[in-house]
Amino acid sequence: MAEYKTMPLTTSIKNYLLQRIAKAGTEPERLPSEMELCAKFGVSRITVRRAIEPLEKLDYIIRIPGRQGSFTNPKKAMAVPNIVGILYDDGTRNYFNSTSSEILTGFMAEMEDADCDFEFVLLNVSGNQNIAQEIENMALDGLIWIMQSESVIGQINLLLEKEYPVVTLGSMYDSMLPFPAKNTIYRNFGQSGFITAKLMLQLNLKYVARVGLYHISSEVFQNEMQKSGVSLTRDYFIETPAEITEKLSKLLKSRKVDAIISDGGLERYEKVLQVLRQKDEWRKIPLFLSNYRLERKIKATCSDLKIELFPKTGFLVFGQTAGRYMRKILSGEIRTFESFQIPFQNEEE
Repeated sequence: MAEYKTMPLTTSIKNYLLQRIAKAGTEPERLPSEMELCAKFGVSRITVRRAIEPLEKLDYIIRIPGRQGSFTNPKKAMAVPNIVGILYDDGTRNYFNSTSSEILTGFMAEMEDADCDFEFVLLNVSGNQNIAQEIENMALDGLIWIMQSESVIGQINLLLEKEYPVVTLGSMYDSMLPFPAKNTIYRNFGQSGFITAKLMLQLNLKYVARVGLYHISSEVFQNEMQKSGVSLTRDYFIETPAEITEKLSKLLKSRKVDAIISDGGLERYEKVLQVLRQKDEWRKIPLFLSNYRLERKIKATCSDLKIELFPKTGFLVFGQTAGRYMRKILSGEIRTFESFQIPFQNEEE
């Protein structure tokens, strides 16, 4: 297994010093000594020197004749940008999927003229420090955390208690996952159920089986179908992959089924496809899937089935909204904000 690569120790020290320079006054201010920096970051003097040397060469840090130590250079303060870190999932992944990349595209567009540099940071999962302390030691001016995993929410809440400048984005896929106490933008899954019901009714598909966990989207879908006179009992909702073979087969044999909607996951998809291939008439039942990479591959390779893809969801708006709130935090307009949900958009809209 490949080892995780984490943020270089010199980067955290450099970011910290740049913060001090940016916030210093119009006169040179003494910076912490090398030994003080060693103690603060738990590193060797060689590591500290490696962080300081490039800043000295660029005159961000200066020496003053007759005075001991290193000092900020007021002339360089205006040239120091805000440094915004970028984390994904549990903080150890050095890759992004298509959804998070689209979110990041929207975020970067909104931050274009915000006088910021950006760093993809990785957490040291094997270290002794807790995650919150590790992030604080990175000396970032702001942090965007995209679709943070459930395992790190407690640590994010510790940061929020100190009003740390973080904006988080909840899961775009799972409405059941919790999210931090504040500063989180998350998807309106109830709206997804409403839009799906509207589409099914427009296509005159009334008796629709849903394969996937029964959550807020499923509940709204069921209620909207009920309002239109279509009563979908709970046997139309099949939750776990282990139930699919038995329950979906039984449903298709005993009840009217105009279409099937399946949530993601290769295991779930494979079981649904196996059931539909049991009878020729079942192959003709429309199977609606999300419009992501895996689903497009399944549609391309299953020409014997009637697979339909939902309109592709647009995620740029989530990144753009996160960018607007990050700008407010960096400017000092706000320190925290109450978490809120926003509707998703289809690219066709």
